[in-house]
Amino acid sequence: MQAFIKYTIEGMLHYINLIFGLLDFKDLGFMWIIIIGIIIAFFVSKDVRKNVLGLVRSSLNVIKTLPGFVFLILFLGYYFYVAIFFEEKITFVVLILSIYLFVQDFFKTNLNLLLESENSIFDSIKDISFPVILLCIQQVSMMFENSTFNNLNYVLLSLLVIPIYSILFFVMKHYCIYTDFYTRYKKYIDIDDYSFFKIFNDSLVKCGTYKENERVLSKFIMDNRKKSYKEMKIRLNQDIRKIISDETKDYKKKRKNIKYKPSKLFVIFNYIWIFNIANVLVSVFFKRYLNTPFDFWYYFSYMILLIYFWYDLMKLKKIENQYDFIMYMFIYIILIIFLLLYNYSLTAFRLTELGFLIPIFIVIRLCTYYKKFPNLLTLPFLSKNNFFGLNPEDYKKK
Repeated sequence: MQAFIKYTIEGMLHYINLIFGLLDFKDLGFMWIIIIGIIIAFFVSKDVRKNVLGLVRSSLNVIKTLPGFVFLILFLGYYFYVAIFFEEKITFVVLILSIYLFVQDFFKTNLNLLLESENSIFDSIKDISFPVILLCIQQVSMMFENSTFNNLNYVLLSLLVIPIYSILFFVMKHYCIYTDFYTRYKKYIDIDDYSFFKIFNDSLVKCGTYKENERVLSKFIMDNRKKSYKEMKIRLNQDIRKIISDETKDYKKKRKNIKYKPSKLFVIFNYIWIFNIANVLVSVFFKRYLNTPFDFWYYFSYMILLIYFWYDLMKLKKIENQYDFIMYMFIYIILIIFLLLYNYSLTAFRLTELGFLIPIFIVIRLCTYYKKFPNLLTLPFLSKNNFFGLNPEDYKKK
């Protein structure tokens, strides 16, 4: 039993290393294809160039703000820490995850500071934690693979960016929302900003959320204009529960999550998928332990699963127009080709190598089971939310 557990753990760690090896597309030239494609699109398409330059200008404007500057320093500090102290040579895995952390989460963080953001504080911390933890797992699994743990302390210390970010994000979000509220209602407030800050905090504790506090406190301010701190404090304790109750009746609506129910035809095709995945699994086990060669039915089932895989990948994104449908269709076809190339490059001796794509097939199917496949014929040619941010009105005139 102990040997089986050890064998299973070693297999899982080896599979994690294979996944991160997949992300390092250096040998396949995948990153160069993406980079060259973006450069060509940038120079050829005026609309793409315009949107990219707009994104750069927006980045500079964000950095000029206090929260933007603080988080820029934090993310850059983490990036340089990874570059300097991690034992291995910087690969595309590290580069991709660092850029993901630095660019995507930088913008998301600054947007999540706003009151209008739908993300909670926990959601924001979870977003920033994912690439950090993923990179940590990659480093630890590599240490187990190589049986060297000299760099473990540096890897574990990299996790400190999560609590540091959490504290900074909470403080900055509180600061931004309070500052915005006080600025908008300052003409109705006759006390200094520090005294009103205490009123704001007391109200927030009773309301529980920033959005609820915004509604309740704005009504309270309008009903208690130009009053002293003591008067406002007394009235707040007396009226807050009633205001919360009234505002809840007026504004709070229960949201029902409408779950997509797969059609009977989809359920039938899902049974076909299950049959083929089982056939591939059996063939892989026979190959590994009985050295049985793959037969025609294995390759036939694999081809069927690849078609299903493309179908499931197309459901990952919320595709709103035909333009995006074609874009993602080609992107996912290219992705599948490179997955096959990487799979073919493996030594194909262990179970994790022989059946490398099987867990990916299963995970993607589970993630997209209750999502609809976009219908190309019913979609508009171009909508506001599209791949390159193009303006649909420009194309209607043509």
